[in-house]
Amino acid sequence: GVFSNFTMEGTYAYKVQIGTDSKVSFGLTAGIFQSSINANGLSGDNYTDLNDPMLTSEFYNGLNFMSGFGAMYYFKNLEIGAGLPSLIVSGRPVSGHLFLMGRYKHTMPYEDWEVSPSMVYKQIPNSPNLFDFGMKGAWKNMIWLQATYSTNNTTLVGLGMRVKEFEIGYANIISMSELAKISKGSHQVILTFEFGKPE
Repeated sequence: GVFSNFTMEGTYAYKVQIGTDSKVSFGLTAGIFQSSINANGLSGDNYTDLNDPMLTSEFYNGLNFMSGFGAMYYFKNLEIGAGLPSLIVSGRPVSGHLFLMGRYKHTMPYEDWEVSPSMVYKQIPNSPNLFDFGMKGAWKNMIWLQATYSTNNTTLVGLGMRVKEFEIGYANIISMSELAKISKGSHQVILTFEFGKPE
């Protein structure tokens, strides 16, 4: 619609082995984001007051600092985690965002394919709580396909490829609710490079 968001983040993760089959990983993110609004796109809209202060607020079109924290527990093929994205954002109170997730990796009989069902719970302030149910398939840890359904009536479809330390992926989020009349969905491009990883 009339809103645009730009985000750039760096992420650091540290893993601790706590047993033969289990470990804990902690992650910290920090970066900047910018939200902008095109108020001209609302002209002729009978439902919007163009004199609303929020449409001209300094909240838009400025850079803000943001930081988040998360932790994952791994036991064999099971992963359980919690995340506090956007925990600290400059000029705002501490965020009430909370994500909980679980995933199980299952290797198929021929071992070339790995299938991972997952579930994510999202607690988002001023919004209904959401559940995501997903399935991801990976071939030789090189090519992956993913499909996810969310209880807010959206579907994510994605695919990607990994070559050594590099990974590239694409995902499309499609709305199947009434919002589909005014939204064309969301497109995501994922570029990943891992450095300092042991052979």
